[in-house]
Amino acid sequence: KLSEVVAEAVKKGYAEPHVWLDLAGVDVARKLVALARHMGRTLGMDEIECAPLLDQRIMDDLKDKSGAEAIAALEQYDDDVARDMESLNRDGKRFAYIAEMDFTGPTIKATLGPQHIDVTHPAYQLKDIEIYAQIERDGVRSEHPLILQGPGCGSASAVGIIGDILKTALKLQGNVL
Repeated sequence: KLSEVVAEAVKKGYAEPHVWLDLAGVDVARKLVALARHMGRTLGMDEIECAPLLDQRIMDDLKDKSGAEAIAALEQYDDDVARDMESLNRDGKRFAYIAEMDFTGPTIKATLGPQHIDVTHPAYQLKDIEIYAQIERDGVRSEHPLILQGPGCGSASAVGIIGDILKTALKLQGNVL
């Protein structure tokens, strides 16, 4: 159930007590801004094309709620979300929240939002709190891109390590300002 998964994420410290921030993509967007800064580039929160994880009616219901009140509000949507997930599973797909950054131009293009992915997508195999970064040269989709994977939160977060690797890769390409 969605409400139980979110409650567990909050309990373990993986999600903010005000879950709207995570479900709206605000936390991921902040990580994109930090990653850009880490690489010597600038990216504002308002420059990120961001779609929420859940349907807008659910997001509107959660906007001013936090803690137990937010979890209780999510319970009314458990059955709807479960039906959607079952439908995806029958089609061999999963629901993933995907962020993409393109560093090839003079400004960074950043997008994030929900996608339905199948077994061919690298994120399909992720478990629990794992994240991955797919690195492609000059924005060209590669048949064999470099993929980095690790925990997305907690003390062993891969976000900083991925930032260091991306910064190094871009320096090697000569694409760093």
